[in-house]
This record gives sequence, C-alpha cells and structure tokens, in this order.
Amino acid sequence: MDKVKKAIDEARNIKPNSLRAYTISIQKLHNALFNKDIVDKPNPLDFLKDEDGVLKAIKDLKINTQKNYLSAVIVALDSMNPKRYENELKEYREYLDELNKEYVKELEKNEKTSNQKENWVSLKELKKVMNSYKRDLQDRDVFKKESITKKQRDILQMWVVANLYLHDDNPPIRLDYGGMKVIGISDYNDLTPEEEEENNYLVVHGRTKKFFHFGEYKSKKAYGIKKIPVGKILNSVLNIWLRFNDSGFLLIDSRDKPMNSNQLSKYISKVFSPTGKKITANQLRHIYISEKHPVEVNNSKKETAEKMLHSVSTQEKYSKK
Repeated sequence: MDKVKKAIDEARNIKPNSLRAYTISIQKLHNALFNKDIVDKPNPLDFLKDEDGVLKAIKDLKINTQKNYLSAVIVALDSMNPKRYENELKEYREYLDELNKEYVKELEKNEKTSNQKENWVSLKELKKVMNSYKRDLQDRDVFKKESITKKQRDILQMWVVANLYLHDDNPPIRLDYGGMKVIGISDYNDLTPEEEEENNYLVVHGRTKKFFHFGEYKSKKAYGIKKIPVGKILNSVLNIWLRFNDSGFLLIDSRDKPMNSNQLSKYISKVFSPTGKKITANQLRHIYISEKHPVEVNNSKKETAEKMLHSVSTQEKYSKK
C-alpha cells in the first residue's frame, strides 16, 4: 500500500487527511474482494481492472459513499499509471458521472432520504443537548475553575462543538474545524500566501473579536479564501474554551493532539448522541437549512450560504420537506 500512497502523494500533492481517505478506500475495496491487505507488488492496483467486481462490492452502499470509493479509485489509477489503466479509468469515470446525475436528481426532489428520516431531529432538540452540557459544566463549577480534569474538558469541548454548529451567526459548515489552528492577529498578518491558501485558522483579535479563516475547504476553488466573523454567543464560548485549551488548535483529541476531520465526524455523533439519533455534520446542515430556509421560502438565503461555504443552489438542494 505504501507504493500506492506514494504515487498519489507525488501526483496530487494533497492534504494528509485526503490522502489517508483515498488509501483507506482502496484498501477496503481490496479487502472486500480478496479478504486480505494489498501487497506492494509491481502493479498493486491491477485488481481494479475487475470493474464488475468493484462495482458489485459497492452497489448497495449510499450514493455518496459509492462516489467516494469511485473518486479514490480514479485518483489512485490516474496517479499510478494512467496509460496502463486507460480503459478502466474511462469506465469508472462514466459510472461516477451517472452516480453524480442520480445524486443531483435525488437532491432536486428536496425529500429526505430514508437515513435522514430515521435520524432527523429539530434544531430545538439539538439545542437542548447543547444546553444540557452547559448545565452540567455549571453544576461542576467548571467556568469558575483555573484547571479542570480530562473528563471535564471533554464535556466542555462537546459543548463547544455543539455551539460551533448551531448558531445563526455561524451556521453549520462541513468538517473544516478539524485541524484548525488558533493564532493571534499579529501572527495572522505574518502568514505567507501559501499558509493562507493551505490552512484554516481561528484568528483571535481579542476577547471580543475573532474570525474564522478558511483557506482549505471543499468549494474553495469556486469561492476562494473566506473570512467569517465569530458571532457574539460563539465568541463567549470560545473565550471560555481557550482558557483551558492552549494546544494551538481549536479542537483536540483524547491524546491532546489536533483533532482531524475524521475524528471530528465521529465526535459530532458523540456530542449529539443524547438525541438517540446518529447525527453527522451533513445531517446538521440539512436540518439547519430545512428549518431556516424551507423549500417554500426564498429570502435571506445568500448570507447563510456564504457562511456555510457553499452556493445558494446547493443550499436549496439541502432543504428537505
């Protein structure tokens, strides 16, 4: 697998998290077909020449999951040896195009998927969970302490994450808070253009003024670098959090390391597990847009879309009946 990873890295020069996601997908496909790990032989991706086998292995998965697998396959084959896999690349790209068309058709119906229906909750219910963390923290006198236990810090961070995804001033984005660095305004002003383009930051201008800098996110090519002010409520939450988190990163894992986007995805589900539903960042975005901008209503969409780092047309597809 090292050979595949190296080829993708050299050909694409992508973020570590994306590289990891691609290689994990390729490994999972190989395990599904052969029940064993990939061996670094001269052409370790030749098993992907079996398009029928690969498509059969993923056909019962959700459309988005299938798209992720196919994207990984295309990137890997194109990085390793595009001439050797020319026919396979053509087939996989055509199938991915069909999936994309099917996905757009489903979105345009503005109807909840079966999974969304099963895990749908209201913003009111989500905010109840957020507020329950605050009450717990108050009962433990955490806000008044100078140091806290690891368990208390985890409860505090769950409250922080809930706040990151539930306020109108800072509506739910994807998983771009994962790996986000925390820096002061003077350090921000000293960033190189490359650092601005390749990273996301929480920029602290003072206790009352902060903003998010998004230099790396899904729709960056379309919208460029985005700077979004931190709202008043979230600012107060972050002031408390940064008293106990001096890691230099917005979110941290159980080992005090930066929480990456994959970890954040699982953490969000943990944060909102008291609802009894499996809540993801994507589900939060659908819920938020559906309540704030239902299909029948067409005002104030642009501002929300900009803060959520996507287009108005994408937003309209997110709204569910």
